[in-house]
Parts: sequence; structure tokens; C-alpha cells
Amino acid sequence: MVGLQTFARDPLSDPGPRPLPGKQRVAKVVTGSQGGKAVLRVGPSSAGGRCWRISYSGGAGGSGCLPKGYRGGPVLDAAAHEAGGDLFLEGQVRAGVASVSVRLHDGRALVVRPVEGVLLAALPAATDRPIVVRALGAGGEIRAMRRLRLP
Repeated sequence: MVGLQTFARDPLSDPGPRPLPGKQRVAKVVTGSQGGKAVLRVGPSSAGGRCWRISYSGGAGGSGCLPKGYRGGPVLDAAAHEAGGDLFLEGQVRAGVASVSVRLHDGRALVVRPVEGVLLAALPAATDRPIVVRALGAGGEIRAMRRLRLP
């Protein structure tokens, strides 16, 4: 016996949420000490959520779109990216994260405020060892923590 099932739309070929053309805006521009540059754009998605895109000098970048009401994913997702001789912190945080503390190996700390749930910051020159990144709530409580290896 053979069964056949048809769908109104093919879920495997659905591209998912996409940025609405012409609706993304520049939300943050960051320049590192060596002249490397990163630009964060955010805007609505075709599914009612939001999309983001980070473009780096030299042509590299990344992007993503979340559906409306999305609440999943890790509390803190962060990575380091090298561009133009500089290191940048990039990532996403869940709702309820007010800031991210970046503790460098020499004891210095940076505070990064997310823009619509997206992180982007230039790391100081000579950052060459793993760093500790903490997601903080509005009252300063730690929501998540991770050690970040650098490229």
C-alpha cells in the first residue's frame, strides 16, 4: 500500500522569516582601534519578528531572523570576530538581559548594551586570551556566563 500526502506549502522549501526590503535601519556602528568597522542593521521580518545583520569591513558578516514571539535560544550566545585587524564581540541575548559584562584577562571590564537583543562591540587591542562574558539582568544579577575563546 502506498500513501500520498499533500501540503498547502512545502515546509522543507520554506525559506523562513526574511528581512522586509527597505525596512532595515542602521542601529549601531562600531570602529576598532586599528580601523576595523562593524555595522549592525535591524528591522522587521516577513513573519512579524525581527531580523538583524552585522557587516564587517573586508566583506564578512552574518545575519538572522527570528519569528514573532520567539522566546527560545540560549540566554547568551556570543562569539569573537576578527575584521580589519580588530576583534569584535557579536552575539544575541534573550529578552530580560539589560547588559553584558566582558571581563578581560588583565582585569578590565567592558559593558555592552544589546540593541534589540543583538550584541556588537569592539574589543580593546591586545586582547589575546579567553575572556569571560556575563549576561546581566536590570538589577545586575547574572543570567548567564561563558568563557569566550578568541580567534
